[in-house]
Amino acid sequence: MSTDARIRQPRTAEIVAAVLRRRILDGELADGEVLSPQSRLLEEFGVSRPSIRDAFWILQSEGLLTVRRGKHGGAIVHTPKAEGTSKMIGMVLEAERVSASDLAEAIDLLEPTCGKQCAQRAVEDESIVAELETLIAESKAVIEDRLAFLQSSQKFHDAIVRLAGNRTLALVAGALNELWSVQQLERGGTVDGEHSIERRNAAVHDHEGIVDAIRRGDEAETAKRLQTHLYVAQKMVMADEAVSSPVVVADPRNLAWSELRQTSKRGPTSRNM
Repeated sequence: MSTDARIRQPRTAEIVAAVLRRRILDGELADGEVLSPQSRLLEEFGVSRPSIRDAFWILQSEGLLTVRRGKHGGAIVHTPKAEGTSKMIGMVLEAERVSASDLAEAIDLLEPTCGKQCAQRAVEDESIVAELETLIAESKAVIEDRLAFLQSSQKFHDAIVRLAGNRTLALVAGALNELWSVQQLERGGTVDGEHSIERRNAAVHDHEGIVDAIRRGDEAETAKRLQTHLYVAQKMVMADEAVSSPVVVADPRNLAWSELRQTSKRGPTSRNM
């Protein structure tokens, strides 16, 4: 057997990390739990202290552990959360210089699929339409408040993804929607301007049309209405140069949504209006 054909043997630290990772994913180690002291792990695995440290480093890089130093230190377990998916995807896309328009295209492909699933499921599950109608009512109630309306509108799109009933699709599409919102906060283009209320009313009208198609169980019409709505909203809120530039990951120095209320008239908007 040639050298190139040989199977790489995992390092000791990788083996230890794999065992601990499996315990976390299986729920044997709970979120927030402190791992056993290193002395106990050394005894259990029969490895060197550097191997345990390297195993911890591997799990830290995956977001499954946080190691605290000092007298009251220890390794804190973190179970994977959906919230972290968006940032991880974003870092990969940014590193590969993928454009925001590429991200938008992915959303335009996935969310209409979620809408079709909603239309299919709504035939037997009336709660889907009921929840979406409640969200539309919430948007109408805050239509004078730009920021509150954008947040309410985003909840509508998040619900379309979630109510599709497929957890994998909801995780992926939801992460991409969250990442798109980051693009708006980082370098959004055009804003509501003089016709802000008119645009918000148009968005509500679009949402009502989408829900009507879902209520009728019309999968093709639901997908068509979502595609049109997403395309128009995308063009409305981001300038061409912003859409063609690479995806960026959230910068912690950005203003929080709650703080944007003070600058909402000149700040970036959400894509899904």
